[in-house]
Amino acid sequence: MYKAFNDIKDDNSKKVSPRQPKVVPVVKAEPKGNSTQTKKSVERKTKATSEVKIVSNENKVNTIEISTKTFDSQSKTNLAEKITKFYWDRKIQVFVDDIIEGPQYIMISMSISSKTTVKSVLSFEFDLSLVLKTQSIRMYLDHETSKIALEIPNENRRIIKYEDVITPEYLSMNGNLTIPIGAEADGKVLYDDITYMPHLLISGSTGSGKSIFITQALAALMRKYRPEHVKFVI
Repeated sequence: MYKAFNDIKDDNSKKVSPRQPKVVPVVKAEPKGNSTQTKKSVERKTKATSEVKIVSNENKVNTIEISTKTFDSQSKTNLAEKITKFYWDRKIQVFVDDIIEGPQYIMISMSISSKTTVKSVLSFEFDLSLVLKTQSIRMYLDHETSKIALEIPNENRRIIKYEDVITPEYLSMNGNLTIPIGAEADGKVLYDDITYMPHLLISGSTGSGKSIFITQALAALMRKYRPEHVKFVI
């Protein structure tokens, strides 16, 4: 059965040269005093483009960034102005530094002035959710960057598919038994070597994708390694 699976022609056999992702412009917007609100801009439907980037990690956990770009610069500016206006109307100085669009969530990095407390920003989580017209948002303090992180659901959600994780970059990774683990909120797909794991616990609610994860992990091992390198006992 392995041989039959291994003989299937690989759609990724074509030479693919990973493209460097576009640099996201830093967005710093401040409300324009008491000026009247501008009309809502018409949403521009743009084709989603997939970008792949290998990211190094000190813990030797390989990651590949796969993100869907549907936000243009004007949409990011409008979102940044809406957030800053919400806080500045309440005399809280907040600045939007960066907006990163992932397949499931939009991550927003915010900084505050020296006179502004983190507690005052986080306390308006539910009010900001109403202004952004989202069912739920997540706000927390990012200790690595010393900034406030804001995550809102992406209206154009994208499912991470098999061909997104089984890439030429993954097939060329070093490791005894490297498998795809999952995708983070910013679109980075994690890969790790299970030979260094004493145990692997897979848990979740019904329909969350436990069986799909196991199937994809087995398929990835069959795709990456030859029969003399790995055998299954199920």
